[in-house]
Order: sequence, then structure tokens, then C-alpha cells
Amino acid sequence: NALTTFLCCQAVAPGMIARRSGAIVNLTSLAAHNGGGPGASVYAAAKAAVLTLTKAYAKELAPHGVRVNAVSPGLIGGTPFHSTFTSAEAFAAAVKTIPLGRAGEPDDVARVIAFLAGDAAAFVTGETIEVNGGMFTR
Repeated sequence: NALTTFLCCQAVAPGMIARRSGAIVNLTSLAAHNGGGPGASVYAAAKAAVLTLTKAYAKELAPHGVRVNAVSPGLIGGTPFHSTFTSAEAFAAAVKTIPLGRAGEPDDVARVIAFLAGDAAAFVTGETIEVNGGMFTR
């Protein structure tokens, strides 16, 4: 997760610098903040690294007109991950911890990514937006 984010940022930055504009939106996870579930230590550490890469690239690329932000999803249903790795009981128990009372949907995440990539976020850089229904707040 961290290496892929690093390599993708490295790949797109030169073109954005040349154009003096661009927006990079990285994906991290709630696990970056809470360590994830059992067996997720390496995943959680990698996602925490994505948070730091996002902040570092935001500072590095801002003088060139490039914004770098991240989205941090929490429990998102309707994805192959949870249908494969999360029991129905565990998923239902996790939903009960969400203040908004439901799991997120892929479109909940996509709308935030679209916002960060678009002109409405022209003065936003170095930020991570939590998309988790209130499971984690800063």
C-alpha cells in the first residue's frame, strides 16, 4: 500500500509540475488510526505511511500548484473485501459502532474523492478526510 502510493505519486508528479496544476488523492484507511483488526498490523502501518506521504507530498508539490490529499474510509459495505474476509456477524457488530447507524457505500467514498480532485477543493491540500460515519473523529 505505501510503496504503490509512493510510486504512483512519483509517476504523476512530473507532469503535474510541468502543467503547474493537478490533484492527487491517496487512499488510506481507518486502520491507520486504530491499528486495524486482528492480523492487520502491517496493513495498518502501511496505511499510516500513506497519511504521512500525503502530508509530505502536499508540502513538496504545493509550490508547483499541485494539491495532495487523502481519503480514509471506515467500514464500507458492498465490496469484495468484506464479503470475503468479514463474517456477517462481525460486520453487523461493527455497524452497531457507527454513529450514523449504517455502513458506508462505495459511492460515499467516491463523492469525497471527486470533491478533492475537483475545483471545489482548490484551497485544500495535505488533508485526510475521514469517511466513516463517525467511527473515528479527530
